[in-house]
Amino acid sequence: MNILELKNRILEYEKNNTRHLLHRRIFNATLQEQLLQGGGGRDRRGRPSPSVSAQDHPGRRRKGQDGRAWRSVPNKNGVHRWVPVRRQSAARARPRRASPARSSAFKPKRVSHVALDWTRPRGPVEVAVAHPSLVEGDLTTPVRRALAPLLRAAHNVDEYDKTITFQLAPSVRRSVPWRSAEELLDKVRRRFPDLRYILSAPDAAGAPPSMRIHINRSGKKTVTKAAKRRKSVLSLLPRRAAV
Repeated sequence: MNILELKNRILEYEKNNTRHLLHRRIFNATLQEQLLQGGGGRDRRGRPSPSVSAQDHPGRRRKGQDGRAWRSVPNKNGVHRWVPVRRQSAARARPRRASPARSSAFKPKRVSHVALDWTRPRGPVEVAVAHPSLVEGDLTTPVRRALAPLLRAAHNVDEYDKTITFQLAPSVRRSVPWRSAEELLDKVRRRFPDLRYILSAPDAAGAPPSMRIHINRSGKKTVTKAAKRRKSVLSLLPRRAAV
């Protein structure tokens, strides 16, 4: 039996037994033996994939005859085939810019459009602030020192454990005390996420309902244009901090 007849018999055997993995392995072993002896085998010169057998290079990556990169990947029957390697697009290959480091403790909450609309009353404002670290008579706590710029210009200041209440009136430096107090308190909240505050108009006999701004228990700013009921700032502290 010459080499050509043996090659034809091997190819005919492969054609009739391609669905059986065991027969495929027998065919590959026989064909590999013939290739090592210098005869038989397929002519792989005209295909785009590499000219060598994928079964002999499992998991390897080689350059194909078309100039592209190919990888030997097994199919569901365990037989390796050459599969072209997809090129990564320029958008995906571009490294992402590192976002600026933010404090994990403070996560800014969504603010309604009413809160972003800086329409605030021009009259005096009554401020109630609550934080777990506030102690009556202790001026050394970090929260108390952060609130010092507001307290220096305030009057009717009352300090208790966890709370401070005071009033701000319009002045030359603070024509709209509501806005000044809100900006500084929001700045302090970025350092102390558990801080809660309420801004409201001072009580007046027969006065109609007025605006109220407060940070609720979940940390979201809420603006009420006509508040009818008063709130306790202690009830707004987070549950973990109110204990």
